[in-house]
Amino acid sequence: MYRCSACQKSQRLGSGKCESCGKELTWEPRPSIDDKEKSGDLDQFGLVWAAYQCICENASDVTGTEFTQKRKAFARKVNALPSEDESDVSTKVGKLKKRIDGLALELGAPYRQFVINLALFDYRTSGGGRARKNANWLRTRKSGGIDEDVYNRPFEDPLPHVVEQLLSNVPPGTLQFDATSTVAFTSGGNDVLGYVPPSRFTASFPLHLTGVGEHDRPRPLRNPQFPSGTDATNAALKFGYMGSFGFSEPSYSAWNEEGADGPEYSGTRLNLGAYSLNEAYLGNLLHLLEQTERSSNPDHLKGYLAYGGVKKGHVQKLLGIASRAGHTLAATWMRQLVLITRALVAAAREKVDQHQGLTSFFGLLQEKIDRMEFKVAQLEKTANDLTAFEYLWVQESNLWELAVLAASCLSLSEVQATLGTLVEKMQAPWKPTLGAEENAIREELQGVPTGREPCSLHRLLAPTGMAAGRSLFDVLTQKLKYAPHLVTPDKDKLHTFTPYFEFYIGGILNDDPVGPSAKGTQIWVNLSESLHTDLIDAGKRAEKPGKVIASLLGPYLGTLGTNTSKPTVLVIDFTKFAGEMPNQRLYPILGQLARALTRNTTSLDIVFLRSNLKYNTGSLDRYQVGEVLVFNQGPSQLIEEVEADFKRIFTKGVDVYFLGAKKWGLQGEYLSLMRKVYTLSDAIGTWRWAEYEKHW
Repeated sequence: MYRCSACQKSQRLGSGKCESCGKELTWEPRPSIDDKEKSGDLDQFGLVWAAYQCICENASDVTGTEFTQKRKAFARKVNALPSEDESDVSTKVGKLKKRIDGLALELGAPYRQFVINLALFDYRTSGGGRARKNANWLRTRKSGGIDEDVYNRPFEDPLPHVVEQLLSNVPPGTLQFDATSTVAFTSGGNDVLGYVPPSRFTASFPLHLTGVGEHDRPRPLRNPQFPSGTDATNAALKFGYMGSFGFSEPSYSAWNEEGADGPEYSGTRLNLGAYSLNEAYLGNLLHLLEQTERSSNPDHLKGYLAYGGVKKGHVQKLLGIASRAGHTLAATWMRQLVLITRALVAAAREKVDQHQGLTSFFGLLQEKIDRMEFKVAQLEKTANDLTAFEYLWVQESNLWELAVLAASCLSLSEVQATLGTLVEKMQAPWKPTLGAEENAIREELQGVPTGREPCSLHRLLAPTGMAAGRSLFDVLTQKLKYAPHLVTPDKDKLHTFTPYFEFYIGGILNDDPVGPSAKGTQIWVNLSESLHTDLIDAGKRAEKPGKVIASLLGPYLGTLGTNTSKPTVLVIDFTKFAGEMPNQRLYPILGQLARALTRNTTSLDIVFLRSNLKYNTGSLDRYQVGEVLVFNQGPSQLIEEVEADFKRIFTKGVDVYFLGAKKWGLQGEYLSLMRKVYTLSDAIGTWRWAEYEKHW
């Protein structure tokens, strides 16, 4: 509720004025984010009930007190149902399934995506994070209980039981892939290669930080420090365990070295998420980095340098920004998101104006957005307050969900057109770097600037980065006969360019399935966060960042001992380097890097790989993207073969024998939803970056 600043009466927001005395209303968050009671579960229960009442029961006065009280009562009642055994789970699912089924029947095929989004509202692929609006119940096992730290990859792991049940009566559509499209790349400004480092990153340490261990995984890590640390504790600094990386809230993961001859040092990975705009979190991280650099243990220093996580120079620069303007910048980003979400909800409401129930429901969402905008304005006033900062990101979770829910009622071209109307308000240019086709997985980006002649990038999309990587490897080995340069797991040979660990520790880069018949070689490398410190040292706005990276990567490739006279494909994973950099800034850097690496050779082809949307979709991670970018044309038939395999993944799952993965197709709508979320992140990331750049 909201409180009058004068008479202290509590009431609904309404006009923002007190109903008794006319004074301004105020809102304050609870003293600690840990005291927050409303969960993602409650969010979803209430929203599904409201949608059913509006659309199937023709409810009136949906913004009134009585409707609100009934909605909250339903959510609390369902939330109170236990989910500890199979019968309890079935009962709880039944409460929601009845309404999802009714909505699917009433709305039909044109609004299938809308119904699917309601069934998945607040669903996250991994647990963890205290303020993330995470609908944990959607990840409940059939037998009861929840695996808190399990990471479910789309199209690879089973669709969660609860989600599968909720969607079981939603009539499926037919996935028909669109033809290859061409996208004219627009840089968004004259300074196409102007560089600043991203604000999102991970930090890797070659030891278990205090409180981290195999038996601690479900627990949060508070005030991370060295095991021998004697720093005063700051319990407000809190990291939740997560099975993946890149989301909004501070998270960590930990691993063991698996004995003296293990492939890596025991370690901890910290991800600050959006909290890298917070002075307290950055200060703690900088202290840890400085301790590592001063460590008397040679393995600590060697591992720290080799892991390629963020380095001190990058964090020091960000700390300066956070101390000056971190809270203000976060609030600015939230105000941008309010504008975007409101525009999409208004566009959806206008489109469905012939359907009174949907019109009423989107009117309810518009009121929710008004309340969120009011809260953001209140939180913006409270700078240098960690609780206020944290609650800003609770609003981000809410706004992202409503934006995607509205987008599910619009075509992709309508989403792009709606976003295009906001350019003037955002005071920053934006043109979509995705085409408007709903179900395209292959696009050619033309005219990507490199500092010299432009290049083209052929983009291919898969459901996840790992699916894209494994498929690319299979095509290169089995179809094109490029033998992999094998990577031996050895912690003494770790390097910042060492491939991502899942590719070489018991992964695809340990065996050569091609043998003597190889036509050429494939080499895999990883662009780590540590490169940003090198680029900052080269100048805070390095004019030729791609060339700087090429100058560092070239000598590393020379140490591998591969035959450079044979055809070679260099696969460059840029996931961690990219952070939340928008495509308008990122693609020209990649183009310049590829141009620099291939300038004096005709035997080298460049292919880029990314696990996209990890860093730039708030806490909404269920529609992931694996992205492959082929520089110019690439080897003969590579693009066509990868496209064919990606189509197989979208229709059958990663493993054709694992039928559970196929259900991730979400009744044929996953790809279209994925492209809409990618388009949203493209616009939101571009406008956020425009504000962020001003502080460098």
